[in-house]
Amino acid sequence: MASHGSTVEMRLLRQRYQDPARNHLAASRPCGRASGGTANSGRCTAATCYGILAVLWSGLVQGEEIDFQGEIRPILVEHCLQCHGPDSAARESDLRLDLESSAIGRRDSGTPAIRPGDAAGSPLMRRVRSQDPDFMMPPPTHNKPLSERQIELLERWIQEGAPFESHWAFRAPQRAELPPAAGVAGAHPVDRLVARRLNEPGWSLATAAPEAVLCRRIHLDLVGLPPSPQEVEVFCQNAETGLSAAVQQRVNELLASPHYGE
Repeated sequence: MASHGSTVEMRLLRQRYQDPARNHLAASRPCGRASGGTANSGRCTAATCYGILAVLWSGLVQGEEIDFQGEIRPILVEHCLQCHGPDSAARESDLRLDLESSAIGRRDSGTPAIRPGDAAGSPLMRRVRSQDPDFMMPPPTHNKPLSERQIELLERWIQEGAPFESHWAFRAPQRAELPPAAGVAGAHPVDRLVARRLNEPGWSLATAAPEAVLCRRIHLDLVGLPPSPQEVEVFCQNAETGLSAAVQQRVNELLASPHYGE
């Protein structure tokens, strides 16, 4: 099922192709056949393509809100929570950046570590941006410096109000509004939700798999082994009169099999 993971992947791709240090193709020699022939031209073409991709990715994600769970929490976990997390024995300055009440609450110094809507005035960002080894965070001894991209994400997140989100497992589920049944998604509610999420960047659902492929997937999911040629043939014959019924019958048969779950 599609999720916010696809948005994160787009951000990561944009980061890769906009960062000259990581995109070695963008740093190639100028275009032309001199001293490079067709190979140099190919290098230039690849660099041009990656540049176009970067612009496209930028357009897709520009203006989107920061995803706390997918973008901010991983930064905090990797770089901050060792000293400012749930472990009271290792915690520094009695500051927890994994709890909103501690991160934005008033401290003994009088200033919260994070001031929602004011990235420049947040002590957290002043330490993150500092070049003083005795003041900067994470400290150099931590050996996990933040990248410029991560720093920019933190700044944007704070500037947007520093909204925290608890883990999805601790949030009450809410019924999503179903989009209308149309197109390839059909009437199934899961397919309709997936199709709506894919449509945002202009993607679409894959076409329906052949009956033999569906049979193989069912077998691998339920018993861990592919079907025999005879089982595939029977499934395909049943699917001719009704695919849904054929799937339900094959699933029920495998669930009743002693090999189920092996």
